[in-house]
Amino acid sequence: RKKNEEYAEQWAGDKRRLNPSDLQKLKLHDMQGGECLYTGKPICMRHLIDGSVEVDHILPKADTHDDGIANLALCFKNANQYKDKRSPFEAFSAGYDKQDYASILKRAWKRGGSTYWRFKENALANFKDQEKFRSRFLNDTRFVGKIANQYLSSVVKDPNGMIILNARITSA
Repeated sequence: RKKNEEYAEQWAGDKRRLNPSDLQKLKLHDMQGGECLYTGKPICMRHLIDGSVEVDHILPKADTHDDGIANLALCFKNANQYKDKRSPFEAFSAGYDKQDYASILKRAWKRGGSTYWRFKENALANFKDQEKFRSRFLNDTRFVGKIANQYLSSVVKDPNGMIILNARITSA
């Protein structure tokens, strides 16, 4: 909340209320040191509201269903359109807008390991391997929930006061 209030102060001259999309852009702006993750060009506050920058899913959301902050990048609209529904490696490994891929990787590295791995050549394959693990983990969690429910039902006097959540509910 405190960080969001700081963002609102930065935005005060705009005289409009910040929406969740604005807050997300401001957070990404901070995380990326005020530059486009793909081009390295500076992003000023005006760019955040004039439509020239967008929030991109680093690994395509259609493939990963990953909407987490580590999979989001603040970038100029033309770089996002160029990248399209490809991984960063597929889109930029041969270079883009006078940027070699090593420069793009340096900026990704500054965002941290949870973002950086998404720029590697086999990132989508690695993500799919993680999905297999998540599926097994959720299946194990369902089993543990079932056993916990059986045990707690025998211990708790009022079983109606107890709720065991199915792992599918918490997977989203």
